Amino acid sequence: MRWSKVVLGTFIIGLAGIIIAAAINLTALVFENGRQEARFQLAEQTAHQRYSKDFLETAANQDVELRICFASYSATLSDGGPRAQRQGYLKTLVMERNASRDGGG
Repeated sequence: MRWSKVVLGTFIIGLAGIIIAAAINLTALVFENGRQEARFQLAEQTAHQRYSKDFLETAANQDVELRICFASYSATLSDGGPRAQRQGYLKTLVMERNASRDGGG
């Protein structure tokens, strides 16, 4: 009887150790996953801001054809609200180009 209690107690303690270690590893994995996701979102936001800055510096100072090209590219890559805004900007540029062609030459 004593022998079975020792074996059962050792089994329960061993099982508890395994469960606790697994819970700690799972918590660490969830935390690391959250960190990686936040890092990815920050990198994505930084890249988008850099693209927007480059777009404003380059496209806004160039001829209308190049601005149309950049606006089309930007509208294609965007989603949600920014996509509608960029498509509106693209339409405006196309109308501006057509008006200058009709009136200028």
